[in-house]
Amino acid sequence: MKDYIVSNAVCPSKHEARPSVLLVMPDAFHLGWRGSTRRILCVAGAFRALGFEVVLIAGKMTNREVQTAIDQDFPGMVIRTYHAGAYPGILDCSVLTRRGWRMLWKARGAEYYSATLSYGWASVLDVEWLLGTLVRYSIRPALVWGICGGRLEGAAASARLAERIHIPWVFELHDPPIGCGLGYNRTAICGEFERLLRISARQVVISESYRRKLIADFSLLPTNIDTIPITYEGGVLQLGCNKGGEFWSMVYAGSLDGSRSIKPLIRALAKAFALAPMAMKATTRLNLIGHGSGFVDARRCSKELGLQGNVMLHGSLAGSATIKLIERANALVALVTEDAVYQIPGKLYELMRTGKPIIALMPDCEARDILMQSGVGFVHHCDDSIDAIAMTLVKLWNDWLLGRASGKLDENYIKQFSSDHLPQKLQIILNGLNIQA
Repeated sequence: MKDYIVSNAVCPSKHEARPSVLLVMPDAFHLGWRGSTRRILCVAGAFRALGFEVVLIAGKMTNREVQTAIDQDFPGMVIRTYHAGAYPGILDCSVLTRRGWRMLWKARGAEYYSATLSYGWASVLDVEWLLGTLVRYSIRPALVWGICGGRLEGAAASARLAERIHIPWVFELHDPPIGCGLGYNRTAICGEFERLLRISARQVVISESYRRKLIADFSLLPTNIDTIPITYEGGVLQLGCNKGGEFWSMVYAGSLDGSRSIKPLIRALAKAFALAPMAMKATTRLNLIGHGSGFVDARRCSKELGLQGNVMLHGSLAGSATIKLIERANALVALVTEDAVYQIPGKLYELMRTGKPIIALMPDCEARDILMQSGVGFVHHCDDSIDAIAMTLVKLWNDWLLGRASGKLDENYIKQFSSDHLPQKLQIILNGLNIQA
């Protein structure tokens, strides 16, 4: 039985083969091109700029057509396993059968269930077959780069690979692990997380605040853990706030679920209409793009407040359509919840580079500090009164009406988050590991 799907495969001679970096992220691009999985593209591009070949090792996706399109665009070879988790092969064929098998995991207790979800894919990975595939395509691995976005499977698989072929591996964390920092802590996951931190050659996180926490909690060597923020691609756009036009429009694009809610902004919008001239309600639009239960709450809230004509729910849109709405917007909206203080959404940098005012609801956290320093942030704490948020909305609307700027992007500050600087940041890690292309 065939165990792997290989895309973008090239068969150079052994004399032509360049050293390669194995990027390991089982759920790579399961959300398409959105979210922190775009980080993989940036990291892959940076390693290629440094002279390395790149191989992505991931699990299969539910939608094979989407998987094929994404894999063909990836700047390197893609090896996808035929298993999506620790499921028996005969049942690992659909979402429904996998869901049914997870019921048996749950019956064995919360610890077993959470641990199997977190790193079960890595535990059943056929390392020997994978290494045989690398040899067949003349891949010469120099480094394994394990990426974790909530689960530990990318790091656990990287540890197995690196141990087998005797090369170093780097543990990159996009988020604190579910079960050890996010949600209920689980003993098994906490233990595995600490083990992986100890045996990885180096660790990479996307926020300085989480770096400090890991150093304090696990007594890690500060010289072995690096902060490399999520980067945006291209240059600073400086689109600014569109002047004139029939409507003053705001855009929120992303998910709304769990504790992430747009309702405080909708309530503040109703309050702003009560404070400002009637023209504000007639000329204001809040565009909501994305998916999640929070959009149902947003529709209900806007209806209760009589704002159906002001709050526009677009659902999930293609990237090009979302970009058009953002380009035409006068202000953008960002949300960070109380349980995400160590996370900095990648989209925050994309929003800042537009130069548009950003209305943000977030706790005291690093994301708040970055946004304030950018020069375009109008930030409110999650507990701020609706009146305070409403006053910000009125100010921004008045600025639009009078044709004046509401903020000025600190271009030199935001440039440090460009992917153009990513190769230099990765080179520091390679130098510390004595790895050369």
